[in-house]
Amino acid sequence: MQSAFRAWPLVVTLFAAPALALAPGGSLWVATPDAKLLKDPRASGRPVASLTRGQEVKWLGPSERDKTFQEVEAAGKRGFVPTAALTSARPQLETGADAKPMSPPSFAASGFSKHQPPQTNPASRDPGQAEAEAELSAVEALNRDQVTPAALEAKRKSLLQR
Repeated sequence: MQSAFRAWPLVVTLFAAPALALAPGGSLWVATPDAKLLKDPRASGRPVASLTRGQEVKWLGPSERDKTFQEVEAAGKRGFVPTAALTSARPQLETGADAKPMSPPSFAASGFSKHQPPQTNPASRDPGQAEAEAELSAVEALNRDQVTPAALEAKRKSLLQR
């Protein structure tokens, strides 16, 4: 029980961290995707606006009722955001084909965010990559064929003999 009381100042400091080096009226940025600006400082509060990762907000101070929420102004609206959703460092934004920073919604809509396998020259491949691909294919085949305990034991023994 004593150690819980000793840890309390650390917990309070961590929750207040974005606000420590900032005066009211300064800038913070949204660190999480799809954060909500809430009317009240509680998780079940009514959303006033949606915030996006990287969006700048004006910090007005910690909530008087719940120190885990910060009062901010964003897009001309005032409300509360969980402290964990804010950062004092401007997040690095993704870049497009022209190497210019893009907002998260623009990046998502651009198609750059879709997974595309890397284009590699077969001659420049890592020598161990072919072996890793073969092992992965073997594991996938075993899973497809509904691996039995006996098959797993045989594979284990073959791996130990290498």
